[in-house]
Amino acid sequence: MSGNEKKLDKLRRENDLKQEQLHGLQIDNDNQTSGDNHKASAEGHEIQDLHSEIQLLKKDKIFLNDRQKNINLACDQVNGWSNKVVNKLHIQLGTEYSQFFNSPTNGQESMSETF
Repeated sequence: MSGNEKKLDKLRRENDLKQEQLHGLQIDNDNQTSGDNHKASAEGHEIQDLHSEIQLLKKDKIFLNDRQKNINLACDQVNGWSNKVVNKLHIQLGTEYSQFFNSPTNGQESMSETF
C-alpha cells in the first residue's frame, strides 16, 4: 500500500466512525424531540380544553346575569304593584288601618335591593 492509499483508508474509517456518532446523536435528538412533542401536544390539548371550558363558563355567566336582571325587574314590578295596592287600600280604608300598611319609606329596602 502506498502512502495515499493509507491516508484514504484512514479517512474512510474516520468517516465511518463519525457517521456512526452522528447517527447516534440524531437518534437521541429524535427521541427527545418526539418526547417533547408528545408533552407539548398533551399540554396543547389541555390548553384547548381549558379555553373551551372558559367559553362555556362565560356563556353560563352571561345567561345567569341576564336571568338575575330579569328576576330583579320582576321583583321591582311586583313591589311597585303591591305598594300601589297598599296605598290604594290606605286611602280607601282610612287611617284606622294604617298600622297594617308599611311603606318602603319606613326604612325597608325594595325587593331588588334585598336580593
